[in-house]
This record gives sequence, structure tokens and C-alpha cells, in this order.
Amino acid sequence: SIINDWPIGVTLHAIDEAIDRGTILYRREVPLLVTDTLADLCIRAYNFECDLLANFDAHLPNLTDGEQVGDVYPVSHKRIPKDQDDWLEEAFSAYKRKRLKGAS
Repeated sequence: SIINDWPIGVTLHAIDEAIDRGTILYRREVPLLVTDTLADLCIRAYNFECDLLANFDAHLPNLTDGEQVGDVYPVSHKRIPKDQDDWLEEAFSAYKRKRLKGAS
């Protein structure tokens, strides 16, 4: 999202037989605050994810007509190398400036 200049969000979905596939039950955008660091934003996204998981049953009615998660976005659970992590911090700073232009 940061690299592509998309809104940052979290998604709850009912998994099917494949990893990270299934029906989307709910999406929630994660707000970006003027005071945020990348770590702040990641923590907020994680807390939103936990909230979605803890309250998944409220979103089960969406199972019948939700969009499907597919192969569009690959999933990685590896830690990125330090140089890429530093680059992401710089990219986040640019993303934040662009997204919050004029905000105080």
C-alpha cells in the first residue's frame, strides 16, 4: 500500500482450502495520523486485525456475498532485509507527506 500509494487497511476473510484465499467478510481502512511512524501505523493495523478476529462472528452474514481473495497479492511471512526495511521507512515518510499534505 505504501509503495503503491493506496490506502492502508486490514481485511477479514473466511479462508478456503488455500493459504490466504477465501471470501472477504470485512475491510477496514487504517487511518494515518500526522504523528505516525511506520511502527505506529503497523501497531494500529495489528490492533485493527485483532479486533476483526475477535469479532468475526458479527461479519459472518457477509459470507454469502463477499468478494473473493485471490492471487492478486502475494503473501510473505519472512522478515525483510535491513536495507529494504530502511528503504521502506523512507518510502513511508514520502507516503505520509503525500497523504497528509495540508493536515496539521
